[in-house]
Parts: sequence; structure tokens; C-alpha cells
Amino acid sequence: MVDLGAIARFKKLVVAREWIDPLPLFRAGLSHPLFYFRYRDERRAVLMLGASPAAEVSITELDSYLNRWSEYGRDSKFAWPPLMVGSSFAPESSSIGDEWGPFGAMRVSYPQAALISDDDLSVIVYHDSFGLSETKRLSEAWLEVKPPADLPVESAEHTISTGLSFDDFRRSGALSGVNWGDGEVFESGILACQAEELKKVVISHRISTDHPADLSVVRRRDAAGSYLIFWQETPSSWLLSRTPERLLSLTPFEDSWLITTEAVGGTLENNSLSALTPGEDEKLREEHELIVQGIYEELGSLWRPHTSVPNFEQLRLRTLTHLRTILSGVGPSERGVSQLLKALHPTAAVAGYPKAEALQVISRLEPHKRGWYTGYVGVAYGGSLELAVILRSLLGSLNSQGTPIVYAHAGCGILADSDKHREALELNLKFQSFIY
Repeated sequence: MVDLGAIARFKKLVVAREWIDPLPLFRAGLSHPLFYFRYRDERRAVLMLGASPAAEVSITELDSYLNRWSEYGRDSKFAWPPLMVGSSFAPESSSIGDEWGPFGAMRVSYPQAALISDDDLSVIVYHDSFGLSETKRLSEAWLEVKPPADLPVESAEHTISTGLSFDDFRRSGALSGVNWGDGEVFESGILACQAEELKKVVISHRISTDHPADLSVVRRRDAAGSYLIFWQETPSSWLLSRTPERLLSLTPFEDSWLITTEAVGGTLENNSLSALTPGEDEKLREEHELIVQGIYEELGSLWRPHTSVPNFEQLRLRTLTHLRTILSGVGPSERGVSQLLKALHPTAAVAGYPKAEALQVISRLEPHKRGWYTGYVGVAYGGSLELAVILRSLLGSLNSQGTPIVYAHAGCGILADSDKHREALELNLKFQSFIY
């Protein structure tokens, strides 16, 4: 149960009655660790700094946090802090789970201070151990830190970059071989779908470079429609992701939750949908429909969906277009967020269908552990929860010699009739969508 006494130790300071993106403070290096989460609408963002004395809570206590907010959240005595919520791809499986040390496999934590901004209000919520003078210094820095002169004033136009390019990975030998090792892993996935009770498996690839990353780079955003996520535990341990996929959104609805999730899958290069052959179009839709079917089956009785036959739409990003179906419904709040997350994650979009069989094939075929790639991360605040799937991500770490290394992850959905060469092309496009 969330301790209201601990919640009462958080205070609030209003900075402005307007949107101010806290991203420019990223350059100031005000605190380690830090966590930045910008919503896809680009008019809401949270920057969490440090860790409060009561930082760690369990995933089951997330239920208590949200339910207690529904009881006391509007009480002016409390300045409710945001919670950072995250999980690696498969925290319960040592064969495909976490290997990233400082990050751990599951995280639900309070910050020492948080900067929260939306259309109507920009505030700092801080633990009393942080101190009012330090909070005021943070507030002044938030208002004074300016973006580089070559960027537009509107902070929603900013994004984080590592200063790394696709060529940096190429020079490190990460892209050696033809078609990702002649497509051997893709071909093995195709054979698995043909020989087993498996309709789809998602095969991921990891590339790396020892070229140093420059995390002070803040540059102009050139693609909308994605969450922007940066999480740093230490200067050498960080995660950066630009991901288009929502895993779960919960908002209070009477005595229940309004539940929203998404099926994102079926990928093609921009402007090529009209050029698809009938067979290619059928595969694209089949892959997407398997994701939708998997979500309905996994959530089962945990919710009442609004419609059983939703329509998909095209989600256009910088270099790629995905098929996306937004699924929504209502579920009783007493069922608990932890139950929803256990049922939903990982979805067929990042694992395959059926899920259990797909996870076995992933464990057998992928030569690396995914760690936080295809896990999820997000924010609980104001009685609601927003979680994004960690796709197309860069992760900074230390190699076995203790020197910095940067990993990049991307993957493809494989069906029985997939073509390994087309999958290799798609994988290249996905890497180039966030490394450039």
C-alpha cells in the first residue's frame, strides 16, 4: 500500500501556466540519474531527476498508487509525484531477459524531483529532501536554459541525438556480411514458422559501435508521431529510444479504467503501399491481424473492448509506414495494472504468435539477450498511466574490457512465407530510421 505519509513529503512549485519542454535542461547535466519521457502528442513531457529516499516500489504497488490517487489525488494537501515504470523484454526469462546491469529487469520508482509540463501548466514536484532552494535553482535553470541558436524556439521541435551515424556502426564492423549474415537468422525463423505451431516470430538484431557517443547533442526533430525516451543511470549507462508504439494507456473512467493499447505491425517503406503486389499486401495485413488477434486473446476477460472489428490506419514515420490499429475498452480497476501488463506484454508485435511458442524460438535463434529492447517504459501521473514499447533504441553500456560501447536494436516480423532478402531490407530501413 502506498504510504500517504511518504507522498506528503513531496511539494509542488508552479513554474509557468504554459507548456515548457524540460528537454533543454538535458544539456545542463543537472543530475544523474535522469529519465525523460515526451508523449507522442509532443505537448506533454516529464523529466525526472535523481531518486527520492523512497525511490523503489514494486510493480504491484503501482495499483495502489493509482487507486490511492483516485481517492486523494485532488486533495490539495498532496503534491503527487510521477512514477517511472518500466520493464525489460522478458524479466522472468534468463535466456532472453535482462543483461544491462544498472538498469535491472523491472523498475517502478519515484524521483527526487520532477519537471512536468503540458498545455496548461509547468510544475516541479520535489521531495522535501531535495530542498526548496535547490528546487528554485532548478526552476530558474528551466526558464533560463536556451536551445542552440540554430534550433527553433519552440522546444517541442527539439530531440536528443547521440552524434552517431549509420557509418559509425558500419566502420565498427557491425554491418559486415551480406543481408545480415546472408539472412541465416531470418531463414531459421521462416523454417520455424513452416515447421512448428507458429504463425509469426519477431527476430531482432543487435549491432554495436565503440565510436564515442556525444549525449550533449540536442538537435531539431525531423519526424513526428513517436515518443522520445531518454534514461540515464550513470554517464556510461543510458537508453535512448524514439518509438511509435503505445503499449498501454490507462485513464480513470467512473469506477473503472479506460484501457487503450495498439497493434503496430506490418512495415513498408514510405510511399510504397500502392506498389505492393497482391501477395505482399496479403502478408502485410496477415502480420498485422495476428497482432490484433493476440491482444484480444491475451486481455481476454480483463476488459470489455469497444469494438471487436477495429479498422487499421497507416502510421507514417520518417522513413517507414506501419499499419496501426488502436484498441480500446473498459476494465474494472480492482483487476490491477499488474494483471494487465502481465497479460499484454510482450505482444505479438515484438514476440510473435502464439506468444509462448514465439518466445521459445526467440530464445533459440537470437544470439543476444534483448534486455530493455522491446520492453516498455513510461510514466504514472495524475491518476493515469502511459507506457511505450521500447523500439528502435540505442543503449550505452560498458563492454567486458570496461570501455564504452553503444548497441542499436531493431527487428522484423517473420511469417512462413516471408522472404529473407526483403526482411533484411526492412531491417536496414528500421536502423536508418533512428541512426542517421
